[in-house]
Amino acid sequence: MGRAQRDDRQTAPGCAAPRTESWEGLCAPARLYLAAGAWKSAHDLLEGPLREIPSAMALPLDAVEPLCLFLAACTRLGHDEHFAAGCTRLREVESRAGQLPPEAAALLAHSLAQEETRAGRYAQALARLEALGEARLAEVGACTSARLALLEGRIAAALADERRAERAGLRAAERASEAGSESLRGDAYSLLAIVARRRGALAE
Repeated sequence: MGRAQRDDRQTAPGCAAPRTESWEGLCAPARLYLAAGAWKSAHDLLEGPLREIPSAMALPLDAVEPLCLFLAACTRLGHDEHFAAGCTRLREVESRAGQLPPEAAALLAHSLAQEETRAGRYAQALARLEALGEARLAEVGACTSARLALLEGRIAAALADERRAERAGLRAAERASEAGSESLRGDAYSLLAIVARRRGALAE
């Protein structure tokens, strides 16, 4: 991320930016932990540095991706309060999503769409995912692409749109395989199993 963007932080009087390692230096291992299904390791890696961001300070744009990765771990660990608080912080920067790199923008959309899904606002959740556009989606990593497809498929399944759920599940399985993530591939297979069961294909 460029210097101009890193310095575009609004800090309240008396609040200093957190002194942490570079965010990318934390995101790289966090992505690996999440791909491997090591939720607690990803959570513990990111929790301390994220806590160093003062609540009175605007969320730095370069902290969006690590916060989203942290929330992905919180979701799997059942940390609902952390998830809700994190989404509140993410909504603060939603208006500046156009300034984010593709990966961070996609993860932001995923986290907020997941929040909408939890509240049963499926149309709003799908709108967030669809707003990313094909061009931006083509620039994100395989794990993020798999997570986006999984969420789309789960929403489609909840809306009884089995065809869309199946397409999303197959896409998720393909991208998870590309990423070498057995955890995400298992999630994709679970989604496809739900579709198969609803069709009466119990052997599948």
